[in-house]
Amino acid sequence: MAFLPELTILCGAALLSAYGVRRMIRLAVLDHPGHRSSHTSATPKGGGIGIMGAFLVCWPVLHWVTGGVGPHSLGILTGAALVLLCVVSWLDDLYQWPPTAKLATQCAAAAMVATGFALTCGLPGATANDLAQHATAPDAFSWPQLTGPALHPLLPDWLVPVVGFAGAVLWLVFVTNAVNFMDGLNGLVSGCVLVGAVVLAALAPALGATELVWPALLLACCLAGFLPYNFPNARIFMGDVGSQGCGLLAGTASLYLMLHTSSRLEGGWLLGPAVLAPLLYDVLFTLVRRQRAGLRLAQAHRGHLYQVLHRSGLATPAISLAEWGMTLWGGATMIALARLLPVLGGFYATLVCGLLVLTPQLLWTGFTLRRTRAHPVGAWS
Repeated sequence: MAFLPELTILCGAALLSAYGVRRMIRLAVLDHPGHRSSHTSATPKGGGIGIMGAFLVCWPVLHWVTGGVGPHSLGILTGAALVLLCVVSWLDDLYQWPPTAKLATQCAAAAMVATGFALTCGLPGATANDLAQHATAPDAFSWPQLTGPALHPLLPDWLVPVVGFAGAVLWLVFVTNAVNFMDGLNGLVSGCVLVGAVVLAALAPALGATELVWPALLLACCLAGFLPYNFPNARIFMGDVGSQGCGLLAGTASLYLMLHTSSRLEGGWLLGPAVLAPLLYDVLFTLVRRQRAGLRLAQAHRGHLYQVLHRSGLATPAISLAEWGMTLWGGATMIALARLLPVLGGFYATLVCGLLVLTPQLLWTGFTLRRTRAHPVGAWS
């Protein structure tokens, strides 16, 4: 039977994840509710250990069974970065370390992943000809060239790789934090990432990145092993281990499509932002709103759109399901992009799809404003 070994590994990953989650429920490291919490009773945390543990155990086996396609240095460094981030996140869950320790670990993990990409895209010592060869090689990776060819002789050879590396680190840290910030409601983040992983698995072949199909399905199965214990009623939370681990993997997958030359030319660079839009938009909107209100950006708060809607009395399942739907909509816009590219060209097709991605986010914001007028919550803060 075709794909029997792969399907066996995926099923095993879901069961292993569920087993790890049940073990963490029995361990009962509790998350006690505070003034920002959406839960009202102490609930175990650390479910992310089951998710990430199953993923890290099964990923190398699945990679071997499927033929080991893809850059090996990137896979090794991504796995090492994920282990580092998960270990420190769990210790932070236990001992409540200062935010600077979390940020430093995120930066270190992001730098490890970015180094894996740099080894495939070109290092700072590479010449312009070297970078061009990277971009035209079969199944190549390359740093995006944002400047016109006429400017290339005026730029030092090291500039593109250095800017690309810095941009990769910033993107990974941002996505990791955004997913972590949004993990405050039953099933919201785990469901969004699960849906996003399935969308990636479905669209990756059309984008020339078939090597992402099995890792995406593996993450989806690991999350499927966790979700019944968290949604609609939570017996356990993912904790920082799960949310930051999922954030790093989501950021890495989207960066892969941005830097994989053939995928980028097919519009794949937009898939990550489109699918992650419900999470990224909420974080960016909240940051801008708090900055304009003169509030401290680094201060803990309960002013995200999903938190405000929950405070207004909207049921948790309704909020999470809406976020899942917007994630799926982001994937649908990529299908529209594929149809529009030959007709409108890259710029206008991307503009149309960007508007399609943004529309439900704006409607969600408008719905939040209307609901809080009908059901006041006080200061959003």
